[in-house]
Amino acid sequence: MFKKWALIDGFAMVCAAEKSKKAFFVMDVGTAITVDFVVDGQHLGGWIVPGFQVMRNALVASTKKVFANDEIPTTFGVGTDTEDCVATGCHAALYGVYLSAVDYISSKQTEFDIILGGGDKKVFAFLKSADNMRLAHLVMQGLARYARSELLKGTST
Repeated sequence: MFKKWALIDGFAMVCAAEKSKKAFFVMDVGTAITVDFVVDGQHLGGWIVPGFQVMRNALVASTKKVFANDEIPTTFGVGTDTEDCVATGCHAALYGVYLSAVDYISSKQTEFDIILGGGDKKVFAFLKSADNMRLAHLVMQGLARYARSELLKGTST
């Protein structure tokens, strides 16, 4: 199902596949945001984009008159000063990734699940929890599943 996959990403995707019988995408939000699409048990591919802090830090480091604070918006909106504009602009960019993922998977399948995970999934706290949205700690669950299977192997020998 998955080609050239980092071990941790593999753990996350296997757990996600077990959680959903429908088509789904997993959006793992952290330093980077990974989005992976699965339809009919087949991994279609995905995206990797900078996370909120990487995007904000790159903007500040690459411009002379732009600065930012450490705030992550909890509501979707616009900024009224430079710091707010940087934060809300980065937030809008991430929301664009989310909306693009919904658009892409809905072009493949009408019924699907959305699985949000990762340490920075709070950047999407403003989204209304839809019936098809699930919050998950996929990497941790995947690692735990792997550890259990390794322990079971050790007891069967």
